[in-house]
Amino acid sequence: MASEDKFDMLLRRIEEFKRRRVEADQRRSTDLLSLKTVVEAWMPKVQKNTEDLQISVGDKQSKTDPFLSSGGGKAFIFLFLTSTQPPSPN
Repeated sequence: MASEDKFDMLLRRIEEFKRRRVEADQRRSTDLLSLKTVVEAWMPKVQKNTEDLQISVGDKQSKTDPFLSSGGGKAFIFLFLTSTQPPSPN
């Protein structure tokens, strides 16, 4: 009789663990759907920020490319480097 009681107790525990697992899976699914909703709400703003950044970088690049290709950038870099070097000891 004791072994039957142990077996019944074991079956009850298994059923309890199954029930808890199903509840945990449901909570996790609800949490993931909530997270998905939040992320999808952010995506248009992130996309717009990305596009704005890409446009801004393109504008800056279009302003610096003619300067660098004309040689002005090289002269500026040369002057900057020569003016920032410490004086040579005499």
